[in-house]
Amino acid sequence: MLQHLFKGVVAQILNQWRNCTMNTVALAHEIEDERFEYLESTPLDTVKECCKQEGRQISNTYTEEYKLINDILEKVIKPTSIVAYGEYEDYIHLKKFAQRRISNSLLLLRCN
Repeated sequence: MLQHLFKGVVAQILNQWRNCTMNTVALAHEIEDERFEYLESTPLDTVKECCKQEGRQISNTYTEEYKLINDILEKVIKPTSIVAYGEYEDYIHLKKFAQRRISNSLLLLRCN
């Protein structure tokens, strides 16, 4: 019985980890000016590489902070983590939003 209980606990932990790593949203702005020609990688490429290194699978990609927040509020998506390109100060509304939703375990990660 103890062995069965242990397997159940391990299964729950693995399921929570899988949900956290698979329900990841990438937020990276697009570069549409002449800088694009000189970049080694785009902000989205950087976020994808960061997620790959962390073992996270991106389920949605956004280029606009306000669109991401609206989709979360309207329950279009329900991410467990958001990986954003740049500094936290670049996404002040998203940072405040994530802090208010700590009870729902929304994790905001920075990647640059």
